[in-house]
Amino acid sequence: DPAARKGHPAFSLVPRDHRFKKRLFLMSASDQLVAIAKARFDPVTAKHVSFLFGEKDAESHMDRDSLFQLGFTGFQELLKLDARFAPFEKIFFSIAAKEFNRTQQTRGESAHLDASLRVFLPLLSGHLVQSGAQKVLEYLIGAFQVHIYNVGEVLACFMPYHETELFPRILKVLNLQSWPQFAPFKKQNIPMPKQSLIDGCMKDERLMQFVFTIMKRAISTQCMF
Repeated sequence: DPAARKGHPAFSLVPRDHRFKKRLFLMSASDQLVAIAKARFDPVTAKHVSFLFGEKDAESHMDRDSLFQLGFTGFQELLKLDARFAPFEKIFFSIAAKEFNRTQQTRGESAHLDASLRVFLPLLSGHLVQSGAQKVLEYLIGAFQVHIYNVGEVLACFMPYHETELFPRILKVLNLQSWPQFAPFKKQNIPMPKQSLIDGCMKDERLMQFVFTIMKRAISTQCMF
């Protein structure tokens, strides 16, 4: 487990009902209402944004079983291409992961999940033209809501493809509130030309650092694009 090797214990994906009830007991009445509302929210059965499918087709892939099967099939395809994906099976494709609800995880468990995604997504980036990688991404969006909680990491995953049709497809599902630099390309549903990226980096130090970090990460993970 990459997270464990860096000193992070693997986050728990076990049902959290008993811990949830204990936390409720210690909360104020108003906080309890908020917590209950969050616990009842099921991201998979809510309106589903999709990288792979149109709105009509996405409906048939919304239930947990279909989503899990899609993601696991893609993961098996990736394993045939790159053995470095193997340690992530127990993190993202266990039986417990199938019932995962991110809104019920503790702050520490969310941090451990984020740490795993920071290792996993750069590996995935090198294979995004493969259908297996795209199936896994669809699963991560539906099951772990990476398009909401891990926007920067997902953007980094796709930046090497900013001039391809893959880029506007991922922009359409991402919450870009923290990344307004990409909003015009999302609105127009177009790739980001190289000159636009260069101009953006010249005007925005944060964007420049973001791109440099992606380049260094690609070298360290030996990803080829």
